[in-house]
Amino acid sequence: MTITSTRYPYLLAGAGGKTPNDAASIAPFVPFQDELSRFTLVVPDCTWPQAKVTWGEVSAVFTKEQLAAGVNLSTLGKGPFEAPFTNVDKAVESLQNLETFLVKSVLAMNVPRQLKDDGGYKAAVDVMVQSVVVKRSELAKAVRAAVVPVTHTITVSQP
Repeated sequence: MTITSTRYPYLLAGAGGKTPNDAASIAPFVPFQDELSRFTLVVPDCTWPQAKVTWGEVSAVFTKEQLAAGVNLSTLGKGPFEAPFTNVDKAVESLQNLETFLVKSVLAMNVPRQLKDDGGYKAAVDVMVQSVVVKRSELAKAVRAAVVPVTHTITVSQP
């Protein structure tokens, strides 16, 4: 079957849990995929004792009982959502980096007492804040534009 999805499964980024700094390294310790990232395929009437599920370029074999209960496609690997999810993730990261700068540097600016009443200083700060707000708006639009429908294929076959 071929499906066009407007919602993405959440992909734990990184080297598949091989380094302590990637998000995927936490997967064995929390039920994230089972409880929060459910992209479930249910095959209630599979006639084979086992079936191979192919989702994009990734495949796995499941029992008839597992398929009837439902299998979480997100656990197969990144599949067809890897590139679109990475694009969204990078756009969000750019936005978050700017927001961090805005909060930690611009809004938390420690203004010297001697400059608090200086009109020129205040005008310069206002220009800087306005520039960051405009850039933030552009990056927020880029995040929304990065979320595009993904057409993907799921195949269930005999192993």
